[in-house]
Amino acid sequence: MPIATLGWLVAGLTCLLLAIVLWHRFTQPKLQALLILVASAGVTLAVSGTLWSLVLLGGAIILAGLTWWIIVRSRSRSANSVWIAVLLFIFVLTKLPFSAHYLGPTVWIGISYLFLRLMHMTLEARQGRLEDVTLSQMVVYLFHPATLVAGPIDRIQHSVQEQSNLPPIPNQYFNEGFWRIFTGLIKKFILANTFYGLTLAFDAIHGLPPVSGTWIWLFAYSFYIYFDFAAYSDVAIGAGLLLGMRLPENFANPYFQSTITQFWQAWHITLSTWLRDYVFFPTSRSLLRRFGNRFSPLILLISHLVTMITSGLWHGFQLGLIVWGLWHGLGLYAHNRWTILRRRYHLPPMPTVVGIAMTYIFVSFGWIFFSMSFTHAFHILVHLFGFN
Repeated sequence: MPIATLGWLVAGLTCLLLAIVLWHRFTQPKLQALLILVASAGVTLAVSGTLWSLVLLGGAIILAGLTWWIIVRSRSRSANSVWIAVLLFIFVLTKLPFSAHYLGPTVWIGISYLFLRLMHMTLEARQGRLEDVTLSQMVVYLFHPATLVAGPIDRIQHSVQEQSNLPPIPNQYFNEGFWRIFTGLIKKFILANTFYGLTLAFDAIHGLPPVSGTWIWLFAYSFYIYFDFAAYSDVAIGAGLLLGMRLPENFANPYFQSTITQFWQAWHITLSTWLRDYVFFPTSRSLLRRFGNRFSPLILLISHLVTMITSGLWHGFQLGLIVWGLWHGLGLYAHNRWTILRRRYHLPPMPTVVGIAMTYIFVSFGWIFFSMSFTHAFHILVHLFGFN
């Protein structure tokens, strides 16, 4: 039997057993945590197709155990600070090219999302905002099979609350869960795959396609990346509902937002709020304390750039992703400045339709740098305006 098939079989049977345990109110946290780990092992095998991924999953479990001991047992602020640095170092190592070379085709499944969850818990503990969390609750939060691969990125407080309070009306969760999974499959296999096929058609053209074809490729890719990512979120949320847990929403019609700020409040919401709380706010507060309000415009610019470049580097250590972060950081800053000027001089607001169109085009230009090498992206961007 192929390893991937074995993985899906293990994950499916374990999730079924987990659902039975949960919906029959068998309050055995350790048993639930054990089933979560087995199901995650199955998902890991299914996605990676190699037994080597289980070794990396074991490494992730060790990181989780160490994190729990440091934030719950030691309760040392200095230890938390050191552990944050250790987590950052490990995450950077996993993103460097030589790591992929030595690991071969295996990817450390879910490491990017695991890193954000571990950082979230450590930072909350450092600020004294984390109440007592059992190891079983932490395992469920970190390794839930619904969120292992592609989020959403829940908060530990919400996860513990969901684990403690099963819904009183199971049928509602079942119906909504199956519908969300069905919606996600439609987005993935019909919409995302259709737009992906369009991008492949233009990628197959030798050299650069006509200008009109390049614009079609751009719009096709923008819808592909949305439907593909939103599909995974829908399936994850639906699977979570079937297992008695309501996960946070991750997308809210981002391409129908009339400003870049509103776009980031509707796109990958759980990542955006993580970056806002743990990168943007700390950066801006630290700079304001150091330099004061007289430099607030410059501080705002730096905070936006640091936040969005961090987002780009989280996706991968590539020049194109850094440029993508710069693009969005500058866009967020420009929108903030424009809002202030519009209020100061009582300028009329931009028509909603125009704002939606401009925001969508701005975001789509950014996807060029997100999707390919910087050199190729630059050629594509120039070609969109008729230059070769």
